[in-house]
Amino acid sequence: MAEGFWEELEVVCSGDPEKKEKLVGLTFSGGGIRSATFNLGVLEGLKELNLLKTIDYLSTVSGGGYIGAWLSANCKRHKEWRDKDADWSDSIRHLRRYSNYLAPAVGFLSADTWSMAMVWLRNTLLVQVTVILAIAAAMIVPRLVFPLFANWHEAGNWRWITIVLFVLGVVGVAGNQLRVNPKRKDIWILQSEKWLRGLGCAAACLAAAAVLGWWTGFSPFHSGEVDYRVAAPMAILLVLGGFFLLPVGANASERSRLTTISLGCRVLWSLP
Repeated sequence: MAEGFWEELEVVCSGDPEKKEKLVGLTFSGGGIRSATFNLGVLEGLKELNLLKTIDYLSTVSGGGYIGAWLSANCKRHKEWRDKDADWSDSIRHLRRYSNYLAPAVGFLSADTWSMAMVWLRNTLLVQVTVILAIAAAMIVPRLVFPLFANWHEAGNWRWITIVLFVLGVVGVAGNQLRVNPKRKDIWILQSEKWLRGLGCAAACLAAAAVLGWWTGFSPFHSGEVDYRVAAPMAILLVLGGFFLLPVGANASERSRLTTISLGCRVLWSLP
């Protein structure tokens, strides 16, 4: 794949090394016949401006591929197809005449119409059945874990898991709210490169909470009254520790995303 790309690049540039820095690409996105119609208008606009000749690469997907294939085929058949004065009228009429390529013969008794209707009905039913079964499976989970919740009060210090999950949930929701606020994007706890500072601050908060709990003999799970003079500072320290972990989570997310992209590139690169 890589060798073919470089060979094609040499052909496109015709041995001119400076042209490699001035290549122009045109991309067409998907969207069915609507995308093809819109992209045809883009091509006609570029043609009127005499800019089609400057395009070296064409990338298309889905509905964009429909009009991209039309352009590539006509460029192959007609050398002057990208010229400003090229006549596209007959070819465009042909496109419009056969735009119903999914059901060319439209009509109540047409086999194409009924085939398309059955395909739509089949896909719709499959999607609905899949969604209903997924919801049903999700609703079974609480029944399976009900004994665990019923006896959770006897789990001892394992109940700290509940507190940790609650803190992480609160911090995650609050962090997302901060990220979507354009006025607060410069806060350092939202910057992944500050993960080391965040990890240090989180460790300090958690250590302070642990020392405070040990010093006062505080336990949130005993059956007596809760001493809020100790519980409030510990809750604040735990929540602050969670907030300080935001850059650590962001950094880990970026690293995993880059790792995934790198593995994907290596797989593609190794393909014959």
